[in-house]
Amino acid sequence: MNKQEILAAYGTVPVKFRRYYKYVFTFGGLAEDGAQITICIGGMADDIYKQTIHNDEETTLAIEIDSAFIVQVKKDGEMLYDSYGG
Repeated sequence: MNKQEILAAYGTVPVKFRRYYKYVFTFGGLAEDGAQITICIGGMADDIYKQTIHNDEETTLAIEIDSAFIVQVKKDGEMLYDSYGG
């Protein structure tokens, strides 16, 4: 699937903050069809010093896809979309 197809299918699925490790904020969510969505934001100190994240924060793929440096969508063990670098 390409970026536009992923946004059409999964852009509104809520993803919740899961963890922070070495300048990376990771969000994850589960779509109704079972697809797992992972979004990673940050990666460098300069990218995250302005970020404010709360433990229960939710966002969506549509909001974060252009600022994320990793976006992955997996379903039934198959990678539907894997973007590194935005």
